Amino acid sequence: MAYQLLRGERPFSIIDWLKNAVSGILILSFGTGLLAWGEQYISSTEGCIIQAAAPFIFIAADRPQWKTHFSNKKIIAGLVIGFIGLVLFLSGGLLASGAVSHAKLIGSAMVIVSLFFWVGGSLFTKKQPAAYSIATNTAQQLICAGIFSLLLATGNGEFKSFKAFRVPDQAWYGLGYLILFGSLMAYFSYQYLLSVERPVIVSTHTYINPLVAVFAGWLLAGEKITALQVAGLIITLAGVFITNMDKYKSKKKSPKSVVVNIKGRKHSLRLITSETNR
Repeated sequence: MAYQLLRGERPFSIIDWLKNAVSGILILSFGTGLLAWGEQYISSTEGCIIQAAAPFIFIAADRPQWKTHFSNKKIIAGLVIGFIGLVLFLSGGLLASGAVSHAKLIGSAMVIVSLFFWVGGSLFTKKQPAAYSIATNTAQQLICAGIFSLLLATGNGEFKSFKAFRVPDQAWYGLGYLILFGSLMAYFSYQYLLSVERPVIVSTHTYINPLVAVFAGWLLAGEKITALQVAGLIITLAGVFITNMDKYKSKKKSPKSVVVNIKGRKHSLRLITSETNR
């Protein structure tokens, strides 16, 4: 926000602050917040599988786009294939998670609820965008969600038992990493994509997150990747590819040229065809 102010942007509209407050609180305070709360009681594997339902919720919630989504067989097929691949990819951890407890049911329910807040906030951002730049909108959303979350934590009495000196150094390092790469970079990228692309397409990132995590574990921590995971990885990537296939189509070939003879000289002329007049 300070950087945008130095650049001359003046984000003082109360209406736009309110729009970004709604988006930030829905996506971050309730969306990410309930996800973090629910994952106290379920494994990250189960959390990833539940989160992968986001594209389907986007399709169901974005009623004005129903005709576009349901008429595009590639999007529907790609989402289904990607979800199947993700379940296959994460099935080992899911099967090893043990019996289902009451706490696990509550945690799973909270993660599902978090998805609806995330989807709702994302659609609100898409349909009711504030008038500022993406950077300023992102900053306002982070500020409003941060203040709201602090108020929730204070009202819940969480700071009574919090002792900063008891937090290990690794946790502070992790927090710093999440601030830099999670909030400033990843969330900014998410908001940018929402401004230029359909939400259901953007939401396919939920298929990729666990794949990146497992690959990083293999690369940096020497963790093993099974043949089942490799198969799931291939199927998931295939699903994401199919979903976005229309975006991957190669551009039409450059217009051909012909050589004509004008007054004894050969000239190369490009044939240009108007798309609207074709």
